[in-house]
Amino acid sequence: MADRSLPSLLLALLVSVALTACGDSDDEKSGTTASGDNDRAAVEQAARDYIVANTADDDQPEAASDLSFSKVDGDGGRAEAEATSSATGNKYKLMLTKNGGRWKTVSMFKDVPDQEPSQGATSGDPSSGTGKSVSTDKVEAQIEETVLKRLGIDGQVECPPKIKLRRGNNFECKISGKRTGVVKVIQRDDQGNLNYKAEFKSG
Repeated sequence: MADRSLPSLLLALLVSVALTACGDSDDEKSGTTASGDNDRAAVEQAARDYIVANTADDDQPEAASDLSFSKVDGDGGRAEAEATSSATGNKYKLMLTKNGGRWKTVSMFKDVPDQEPSQGATSGDPSSGTGKSVSTDKVEAQIEETVLKRLGIDGQVECPPKIKLRRGNNFECKISGKRTGVVKVIQRDDQGNLNYKAEFKSG
């Protein structure tokens, strides 16, 4: 994979974020061993752990006891879970896959009701500084395909036109249309491995 062009690398890794496990630390935290009739409970526990781990540094961190699951559906090696927080009112939709008996969250969508999505959460210009410069055209297309279509949202995505591949050089893509929001794109390393969180305003 190292010899592929950088724009192609960025695209491929964004797809892997949506369809396979992305990153190591948080996903490993959320993995839960399960089999047979225990799968539903294991899916819920993996999703609960992931929400808690991935909101720990947010303005509104979630507590495991505040999360109520309204949906936990599995089909073989894939599952979906939906949860609502009694403390913040935030709603979460998670996609999980099962590998080697462990459930791992591969994507999480966060719906924040009655408030604007966070603005300016990242600092500086993502197109400046060190790192390889790449276009985000394919990132926009893949967010529309793997995030908006999956959630049944008709909208458009606008990312910064150019970004530098560099760990921690995170950026946001704006969602416009019937529902507005942002997709926070997190650069986990200098090679283009990405993670993202989608936040939408209800209304």
